[in-house]
Amino acid sequence: MKTTYVAATLALIVHGIALSAIPAPTDEKKSAAENAVPAQDSLAALRRLRATNAAQLTDQPSLLLRALTCPRTVEPWKPQVADERPRGEAAVRAYASAAPAIVVVRTRYGHGTGFMVDKEGSIVTNDHVIEWADISVDRHARTAFIHVGTLRDGWMELQGEGMLAEVYKSDPTRDLALLRLVRQGSEPPPTIPYLELASKTAGPGEDCVGIGHPAAGQLWTVRSGEIANQGMWPAEITDVVIERLAASDADRDQIDQLLSQAPQRRVLISTCPLNPGDSGGPLLNANSQVIGVSFAVPQNDPEQGIHLDKFSYHIHLDELKAFLQDVPQKPEIYAPPFAPPAVFVDVIDATEDGVPDSVLYLLSQDEPPAGIAVDVDQDSRLEEGDDSPRRLPDDIEFGYQNQPIVRAFYDTDNGGRFNLVLTDMDADGQADVELRLRDRAWVSGPPATEALVSSAHFESEELRKAFAEFPFVDE
Repeated sequence: MKTTYVAATLALIVHGIALSAIPAPTDEKKSAAENAVPAQDSLAALRRLRATNAAQLTDQPSLLLRALTCPRTVEPWKPQVADERPRGEAAVRAYASAAPAIVVVRTRYGHGTGFMVDKEGSIVTNDHVIEWADISVDRHARTAFIHVGTLRDGWMELQGEGMLAEVYKSDPTRDLALLRLVRQGSEPPPTIPYLELASKTAGPGEDCVGIGHPAAGQLWTVRSGEIANQGMWPAEITDVVIERLAASDADRDQIDQLLSQAPQRRVLISTCPLNPGDSGGPLLNANSQVIGVSFAVPQNDPEQGIHLDKFSYHIHLDELKAFLQDVPQKPEIYAPPFAPPAVFVDVIDATEDGVPDSVLYLLSQDEPPAGIAVDVDQDSRLEEGDDSPRRLPDDIEFGYQNQPIVRAFYDTDNGGRFNLVLTDMDADGQADVELRLRDRAWVSGPPATEALVSSAHFESEELRKAFAEFPFVDE
């Protein structure tokens, strides 16, 4: 079994679980990047690049998972509040006491669920809910809109236009994020009820309740169920365990190696039937205390008559408590990684000088690349057809990411790491936010130049001349 096949198999197994571990999808036909007219010819040239016949599957589960869960469209928000009465004693109690503390977390790419955890306006949700959120220019913190509701005559009602919150902390491994409402001038954040964490997790068969904002349902939809199991995700997913048991010794070693690269977290399984949009919502015990954070459901296969939405996955209470032990006093300065979503990768000779110099990252072989890594000074010794292109080159001076947010990454001094990140939030071909590494600390602000792709960003004349030779550099 080849490494790429094992990686693809593992990613698809996990994707089957994590399909709903994304904000509720959008219903517009095109993404912002597709709708925009590039302001620079260089961006149009980058998007015209295509794979060759030598394109291969990537062997990195992280890039495959980003490809499988990457939002491709921008969503107009159309909220409706649930009007179905909760059923069951635990659900009735939970709805009345907990629903006012549960909020909508909305970004331009969709929405998820969150819940208040203190009187200072702190909100817990999933990291993947805010992964692609907008970034503030002044503090380079990710931001999201928070929508709250009030209980009236036994039902939740959506209130107001929403409030801005900043991301104070995120943990992709646990898939948790902590946001805090932004003060408006000298005004303190509004008083919103918050949920208590349980002192211990629930046991098998105990009652539990999930409340969230499913895209297929309505806001503040309540569902009840039972605790079904607990374990490590994804290593102890049945499909992964069986795949490993059936593998040869060599293939088992590859599976173990790939599992070591995947984020591991302790989870609960419940019989609450959740949906996309419920991500980040609380799982509650019979006392309406938090025992988990919802993040995923299995994928159905209607063609095969398989219906797996009989249970849901939740981040374990122990993981949540560990995450909340250290709460920063300021918003998190977000340094986005260069990790373009990719199913296929391909090495190309962009300058057509006989030396392979770039790696394309593609969601399909017929679409524009989701990203490109460029060895500007051509010292990585990339070889077409080799196994190496499935991984990021060790030494790249320029990176471009087209999905879902347009970003350009530069190693301006050829020091071996990116020290400049330019973000184009509205996909108009111009940089809106700059993040620069200075004295080992990231500093944000408005961009020195609006050009996303320019040799002027490099410090040395040698790199500037070399970069100008690439066909997508319009200089």
